[in-house]
Amino acid sequence: MEAVSQEQKREILRKMTRVRSQVLTRYPFYGHLLMHLQMGLVNCGTACTDMKHLLFDPAFAERLSDEEMQFVMLHEVLHCSLSHCLRGKGLHPLLFNIATDIVVNSNILLAMGVREFTVDGDVAMHKTPDGREGYLFSAEEVYRLLLERKTLPGDGGHTLDSHDSWKTVEETDACEDFWKSLTREAARKYSAEELPPSIRDYVQELSRESQVDWRAALHDFIQIFHDSYDYSFFPSDKRYAESDYVMPAFAEQEGERLERLWFCVDTSGSVGMGELSDVLFEIRQALLVFNHLSGMLSFFDTGVSEPVPFESVEELLKITPVGGGGTSFGAIFRYLPNFSEEERPTAIIVLTDGYALYPPESLAEGIPVLWIIYNNPEDPPWGRVVHIVDNNSKTMKIYLK
Repeated sequence: MEAVSQEQKREILRKMTRVRSQVLTRYPFYGHLLMHLQMGLVNCGTACTDMKHLLFDPAFAERLSDEEMQFVMLHEVLHCSLSHCLRGKGLHPLLFNIATDIVVNSNILLAMGVREFTVDGDVAMHKTPDGREGYLFSAEEVYRLLLERKTLPGDGGHTLDSHDSWKTVEETDACEDFWKSLTREAARKYSAEELPPSIRDYVQELSRESQVDWRAALHDFIQIFHDSYDYSFFPSDKRYAESDYVMPAFAEQEGERLERLWFCVDTSGSVGMGELSDVLFEIRQALLVFNHLSGMLSFFDTGVSEPVPFESVEELLKITPVGGGGTSFGAIFRYLPNFSEEERPTAIIVLTDGYALYPPESLAEGIPVLWIIYNNPEDPPWGRVVHIVDNNSKTMKIYLK
């Protein structure tokens, strides 16, 4: 097969960027998740994901129409959202791979409103051996059906991606928790009818999960920024200019992403200061695992105090709380224009009891927000959330949603 030139690879990257924009418009739920995968090219035969990247084989990508590439992007991101890359341990790998493809393809066909779809000349498998749609089952249930029937799906077709990269996925709680949290966040933005059936079932399953450790929950949120890069697709990364592995260029902002975390603490009167002291201390303890990290602390009720920078536990705990009136989350986000570009927060962490009106997400200006909510089971309409339930003992129960 004739090699794909560097110019062709650059054109393929442009195509991938264009198609990703199409997914955002046509399938916003999938598009929301897709933005968290870095796209690139690698010789893998078709396409693959390791839950951090979405990679296409250049020759494969070049053959695909925009609609076919959309299908493959939806396919890969659904594997990540459902944590298929981390499931199936101890199962026959080929059968489990087929089972996961049947599940995701069936969900995608339902979203597209079509009965069948062909990618690169092959029909996308979407039915179980007895002819039922895969979206009705989990991957493990389809796997059992394949074992029982001792046959491959009746609708023919082939796997349209490579699952070899799943072997490289690190089996860490952080990776799985990130996608669980991201899936919950995306699911909250849409009605049940707008979600893929498998996602609806999966989100319900996640909501019944047991409590998670507070420090681990915050650690995972901060880790997102530790691993964050500013990506730009053009020009492509010079380090891969002569290789078969082409990634978008990126500029790592070393240290910068771990600075300017803005903690906003509710002092409206309904949150106990003893609780706040304990949680603030735990926050700083969690942050100590990162190098060169600094933060800012403000207190808010109907207004927000001027952010006070801190570098150590001692500095954090010496800051005197102010406030005591009502609660306005809008006050936090209305303060953002007061920051210069150099002072702008990389993330906002709000500690509150949650009893106030939430402003529109647009006021956050694209800054990630983590809500830490005391003794209130209601989820905010946007952002990530950790629920803290005081059970009148020395140990707080922490729930991540």
